[in-house]
This record gives sequence, structure tokens and C-alpha cells, in this order.
Amino acid sequence: MAFMWFQAFTNILMAVGIYVLFRMLTDVVKEGSYEDVDGPPKDDWLKGSFHRIFMDGFDYIMRNIELYGGVFKFAMPYFSEALFISDPLAIQHILIKEQESFEMTDIFRSGNYLAFGPGLFATSGAQHRKQRKLLNPAFSTVNMQEMLPAIQPIASRLRSSITSQVMQAGGTAEIDVLTWMSRTSIEYIGQAGMGYSFDSLDATGSPQTSSYIQALKKMVPLNTKLRFLRVTTPFAAHYLSPRVRNLLVDWLPIPALREMRECTRVMHDTSKRILADRKADLVREARAEGLGEKDGWAQAIRGKDIMSLLLKANASVHEAEKLEEEEVVSQMTMLLFAGFETTSSTLSRLLHIFALDDHVQSRLRSEIRKAKQDFAGVTNGWEDVELPYDVLMNLPYLDAILRETLRVYPPVAEFARVAQTDTILPLAQPIRGKSGTRMKSVPVPKGTTISISLLGSNYNKDVWGDDAFEFVPERWLREGASGGPSRPPKGKVVDEFAQGFGVTRDGEPSGVRGKLKYPGIYSSIMSFGGGPRACIGFRFAEMEVKQVITTLLSTLHFAVVEEKEIRWMSNNFQTPVVRPPGGDGKTRQVPLVVRKVKEGDFMGL
Repeated sequence: MAFMWFQAFTNILMAVGIYVLFRMLTDVVKEGSYEDVDGPPKDDWLKGSFHRIFMDGFDYIMRNIELYGGVFKFAMPYFSEALFISDPLAIQHILIKEQESFEMTDIFRSGNYLAFGPGLFATSGAQHRKQRKLLNPAFSTVNMQEMLPAIQPIASRLRSSITSQVMQAGGTAEIDVLTWMSRTSIEYIGQAGMGYSFDSLDATGSPQTSSYIQALKKMVPLNTKLRFLRVTTPFAAHYLSPRVRNLLVDWLPIPALREMRECTRVMHDTSKRILADRKADLVREARAEGLGEKDGWAQAIRGKDIMSLLLKANASVHEAEKLEEEEVVSQMTMLLFAGFETTSSTLSRLLHIFALDDHVQSRLRSEIRKAKQDFAGVTNGWEDVELPYDVLMNLPYLDAILRETLRVYPPVAEFARVAQTDTILPLAQPIRGKSGTRMKSVPVPKGTTISISLLGSNYNKDVWGDDAFEFVPERWLREGASGGPSRPPKGKVVDEFAQGFGVTRDGEPSGVRGKLKYPGIYSSIMSFGGGPRACIGFRFAEMEVKQVITTLLSTLHFAVVEEKEIRWMSNNFQTPVVRPPGGDGKTRQVPLVVRKVKEGDFMGL
């Protein structure tokens, strides 16, 4: 029996090896079509240069864009190659004009399928469109407006918990804000996404639902550790049964694989239990209202959370359009993970920016105070005023700071697509080929992997100006309006439903220079992506961040810890660490000095 298992194991490894070899050979064949495209030399004979992007890769990316232009070739693991693209016209064609010709990579979809199941990140074609169609209404502006009052208390609970920690320390405390922003993001997504409270905020700072929270926190570090196994995920997803995959994970001497499996199990089981409990509650409510036990539960749905709206929409469509229960569970798990990591990072980055620049912090705090006082018609007690959606989303300086933060510090550095057909990508900015030829377009054969650089796009001086590498919130403000700087004219946000390059409702985003711009869903910024696969939850993320910041800055002041230098490493995901000797340079943290606000922390407007 042992021999049979060993033989089966050997056969599986041989099959994986043949699969990887096949991918390598097909990549070698493809390379000839764009062989004149230049790029950096291979950094490692096996790993290529791909790992440089995920090892604090900002300088590496920017140096190569400066050397080779908006398109360059770089070595992927296992002897394959890819095109690294930041040219705006090429990206327009990939995400908008020729969107059907470029899909998410099989590696990306398969990895997400193995981790989260058949959700948005794991599907393509008609299945993806069906899922997105049912989810879109939950993320509409109308639903955000209705959802906000229900989740506003979360930020107040966060502020109370941090304030309690500050007061216990005698009025000033060193606090790791990344930990608090992570807990806050989990609670926001839990309540808004699933109608469920994880109770992740308390005065002691100890999460009560530790297994789920710890699983979420581990996913990105584990994904980074396992990045060189990604090439095998399509084979594992398409050809191996769950039983065989589990046996392989048990046998292989890779502890991170077993840890990843446990994290995905905890997340999946928790989401499945929450869904089952929600359905059971709805059945009881339907029975109490006399709506019938079989189908009446859908009529009993009152919540505005994403799960409730998805269940209601799913119950109302034709059978062929319905999502299976496993798909619903997968959407919840995937949305929790996606929103948790990126939003907590953005919130922590904003607080760090405020700590580094007290002028920015005091100016924004003053804008928040004035908005709350004007809305409520009070001068005292304004700190606890909750702003309605329209006021919150239209605070000029807050809006400018958030846009500039997402431009300069995108939570993710790049995402990939693969060409489904032979095509040619036009370039807005011609590049110089290895032969010296000036290339105005690049041939892209079917199967070519393309890495779209969010960093390169957001730092393009031809689009954002000579100060593209600087943090300048004022680029988003229209000077000269009454009362000082204000929000750009209404309609300057890129319409996510416009199927054209850089289309805006009433003109160009004010932060963009000239006619050259990107098809980003958020004011030409590429941080949320663009096209039909752009981030579905960008409105919710924007609302959450603005609500948390307006609540915290009303009563709390943030400053740097002098002996602890925070460094944000660009490992695809933004990773904050403290440099030695103040820290170990590895542990994710954003320690800041926090105290209560004084009158001197405001400025006149």
C-alpha cells in the first residue's frame, strides 16, 4: 500500500513537472514576437527578475521605466518572460478597447479559486459577468448612502478604544495604528458585507474572534512566501481533486502550504456558518410574517449589507442566472480579504502622513470641524456629529488628500493580464527597441503575460506633471473659489460605467495634465484598476476611509515616534515596518504617538 501511495505521489510530481516544462516551452516560442522589446537582464537563472518587484520593488520598477520606457520585457520564474506596461494608451487598449482580448491570468484565477472558491476573482467570461451583475447594486451610490448610518458607530467605537488607551497611558500613548486599522476594516466589512459583527474593537485591543482575524492577517505574508509555487496552481485547480491536493499539502515539506490551507478553511467555514445563520433567521422572520417558509425568506430581507442584497437579488432572478450557495460563500470570503488588506493599509498610511506633516493634519482637522459645525448648526459638541453621505464625500481637502494618497501610495503595485489573441498594442510614448528602432506599437502574441504597473502609471510625469513623484494634494483642488481651495467641479470623477478611454462625466479630472490620461476608475488613478474588472468596492472603501478619518481627527492628534523610522516596503502589497535599531525591519507595524486634540491643533480656513 505504501508503495502504491509513493508511486501515485511520484506520478503527480512528474505531471506537475511536465506541466511547468510545457509552460516554459510555450513562453520561449512566444518571445520571438516581441524580441526587440528591451528590458533588464535576468537577475536569477531560475527566478528571473520577477521577485525584484515583490522585494521592496519601487526603485527597481522606476529605474527600469526610466531606462526602457512604458513597456519593457522582464524575466519571470522558470525561464518564462512577460511584458511590464505603464504606457497609458497600451493600458487603455488592454482594459477598455480590447478588454475581451485580455483576461486575468490562469495563475491568478486558479490561486483565488483554491483560496476562496468560485468568486469574482476566480471566474471569467459569462460566469464573471453574472456574478458582477448581481453584486453591482450592492455597491451603488444609492446603497452606500443607505448603508452609511448603520456602520457609522464603528468609527466612534474605534475612537473610544484608542482614546481609552491614550488616557490610561496618562494622556499620550505610543500606539500601533496598523493593528487598530486592521480591526476596524474587519468590522466595517463584516457589518457592511455580511451583516455580522466580529466584535473586533474593544478597549483592551484584543480581538474576540481571533481565528478568523488571524487567518485574514496571515494571507498576504503566506502568499508572498509561496509566490514561486504559483505556476503550479492552474494544474492543481484543473487536474487534481480536493483529496489529492490535501494529500500533496500533507506530504510536501512546505509548512507555509499547510498554514495557508488552515487559513482558507477557517475563512470558508466562518463565511458558510454566517450565511447559514442568516438564512435561518430569515426563514424564522418569514414564518412570523406569514410569508411562507420556502420562498418567503427572500421577502423578509430588510438589511442593506452586501450579503442581504446579494441573497435578495439571487432569489429574484431566473434559475439559470442564480448563483450556487458555494459562489455566495466565496463572494463573502473574497470581499472580506480584498477589503481588509487594502483599506487597513490606506488608513494607516493616511495617519502616518498626518504624523509627518502637522500642517496637513491641522488643515484637514479644521475642514472637518467647520463641516460638522455647519451641518449641525452648533459650535460646541461638534466632535460627535455624524456627517451624511453627500457632505462626507464632498469635503474638498479630505477628498484631495485621499486621491493623492492613493495615487502616490497605491495599496497594490501591479496586476496581470494574459493575451487571449494575437494583437498589437499602440503606445502613447514610443520606446527604443534593442535594435535601436523607435517602436510606436508592440506586437503581443496570444498567451503573453502582461504586468500592468500601478506605480508606473501613477508616477508618470507626462500625465501627472513634473511633480509626479511628490505628494501634492493641491493638484486635486481648484484654487480661487470662494472660501479658498475647493473640490474640483462636479463630475470630475471617472465614470466607471463609461466604456471609453478616460471618459469623465463633465471633463477631465483636475489632477491630470493635458490629454494624456489613464482609464482608471477613480479620477484616472490606476489604484482601483479600470474597465469591467475594476475594483467593485471602490465606493465603499472611499466611504469607509473618509468616515474613519473624520471621526479620528476630530478628537485625536497623531505624531511620529522619533526613535522609530517607519518604512513602507513595496512588496506588491504595501508593507510598513520599522527600520533598525527602532524595529526589526520585518514586523508589520505603524507606531505613532497619539494624544487628545488641543485648540492649537486647528488652523483658520
